[in-house]
Order: sequence, then structure tokens, then C-alpha cells
Amino acid sequence: MKISVIIPSRKRVRGLSAALTTLSRLASGKHEITYGVCCDVDDIETQDFCKEIQKEILLAYKVGVRPKSLGDLYNGMAEKMPADLYFLLVDDMLCLTPNWDDIAAQAAEETPH
Repeated sequence: MKISVIIPSRKRVRGLSAALTTLSRLASGKHEITYGVCCDVDDIETQDFCKEIQKEILLAYKVGVRPKSLGDLYNGMAEKMPADLYFLLVDDMLCLTPNWDDIAAQAAEETPH
């Protein structure tokens, strides 16, 4: 199953790093996961971090002017990252569940609608 994880972030590189690290390290390895980060044009710190972490995980990032709503931001990134399953997350969360992606994929397969 193809999974897209979308995380908006603004000048919270430590939190973003922790979120991406816990997600990637606790993934099962059974599914194709792409991480997407959205950041503002003037947030150079987050942009630099995204360039660096692309060496470690499959990451797409979008730099732009802040949209009118968070929903616009998530939808815009989702259009660039087609998937079977989407996670819309924040940059101050930690994943604590091993194999989180496989658990979600199994749940999605049980209720495909």
C-alpha cells in the first residue's frame, strides 16, 4: 500500500525531526511511505532541514506562501503525493506504535470505502 504522511511545519525543526524520525524508524517496511513537509517561503531553517533529511527518508517538501487554511495546505500537498492512505499530522507529535503503517493499512483494507 502507498502511504503519504503530510506535515506542515514552521520553524520547529526539532519537533519535525522527532516526528519524522519516530515515524520512519517505527514503520514496518512493508509499505511505500512518502513524507511531505510544507513550509513557508521565509522559513529557511525548515527548508535546510528538509534538504538534509532527504538523504535519509523519502521526503517531498513544498515551499510557498501560507494558504488561507490548513485544509488548503494539506490538499495541495496531497495532490502532489498520490497515495492509497493519507496521514495528516503535525510537527510536534511522536509516533509510539511499532508497525504503525501496517496497522493502518490493514484497517484500510478492512473498510475500503
